[in-house]
Amino acid sequence: MCVGILITMFFSLYILVDLCVSFSVSVDNSIADLQNRSIFLLFFLIIFFPFFINCFCQLYTDPLQSAAWKSAPALACGNSIVFKPAENTPLLALALAEIYTEAGIPDGCFNVVLGDGSTGAHLSSHPDIAKVSFTGSVETGTAVYQSAASSMKSVTMELGGKSPLIIMEDAHLENAVSAAMMANWYSNGEVCSNGTRVFVHSDLMDSFLTRLIERTKKLRIGNPFDPDTDVGALITPEHLNRVMNYVRLNKKKI
Repeated sequence: MCVGILITMFFSLYILVDLCVSFSVSVDNSIADLQNRSIFLLFFLIIFFPFFINCFCQLYTDPLQSAAWKSAPALACGNSIVFKPAENTPLLALALAEIYTEAGIPDGCFNVVLGDGSTGAHLSSHPDIAKVSFTGSVETGTAVYQSAASSMKSVTMELGGKSPLIIMEDAHLENAVSAAMMANWYSNGEVCSNGTRVFVHSDLMDSFLTRLIERTKKLRIGNPFDPDTDVGALITPEHLNRVMNYVRLNKKKI
């Protein structure tokens, strides 16, 4: 790293000197001569360095997939990771740590810290951590961003939203229904990019709703460990109550 810094400083100084000489050329010299003298201004040197210590805080949705696709590139680029999974899904992060160890990743490169939101707040503000990556709600992401900003950390956010699904009048009916069902029922609807808003063209609305209801009634609800199950359990009773409140609210609006 020191060698890289010295090289960067050398070329920065070289370019600065060339810039000063170029702009001190006599006004009698031609523009072409000035451009020739400034040719070295076109030289750029970009050196990438790892952040070294990263903190990744993850929501309970897709816990193994998210942990893997965040940690693998970071490890490959020379970083070490402090990973805090959601308090509801800690086991998959621990299993991933064991897999990394068996694969030969040195101890201390991938570390799992268990805890609730207060643990994440402590990690995001810790002075030894250079980068924070968070996946979760907008409210929690705002708090994490503010905490990380106290020490000017690099921050990456993947936050939930109200993703719209727009179905036009020329859409293939079965494909449109399949897309809407996948966007809302996949992983029991516990997805940060869940298609919670479905806009259907008026010409297609009646037939769309008919097929959506028919196919939704055929979904098998049951044990998540059963391969034949289409819709399993939600993460907590509290989250179930929240979803049911939304259902009751929308029934009143119909």
